[in-house]
Amino acid sequence: MYKQFFIRVNGTREDSLDRLIDAGEQFAAVQKSVESTVLSGLMVEELHEALDKLPESERNLIHALFFQDMTEQEYADSLGIKQQSVNERKLRILAKLKNILRN
Repeated sequence: MYKQFFIRVNGTREDSLDRLIDAGEQFAAVQKSVESTVLSGLMVEELHEALDKLPESERNLIHALFFQDMTEQEYADSLGIKQQSVNERKLRILAKLKNILRN
C-alpha cells in the first residue's frame, strides 16, 4: 500500500515510506489541540448560520462553488449566464457573508 508513496530526501534521493518506517524514522503526529478543535467547530457553526441568512439563490452559488467544487464556468453554464456574472455575484455574496460574520 505505502510502497507507491515516495518522500524526497536531501533533494536528490527518494525513499519509500516503508523503508523509512523500517529504519525507525519518527514522524511527528499531527494533532490539533482541544482548543483549536472547539474553535474550528464554532467557526463552522457560525458559517452555517451565516449561510442560512442568505437567500436561496446566493446559498446555492456558494454551495456549488465551495462545497461541490464546481468552477465558475460550470455554474454559469448550468444557469445559462456568463462566468463573469457568477464571479461578480460570488464576490458580492462573500462580502455579504463577511459582514454577517462580523456582526
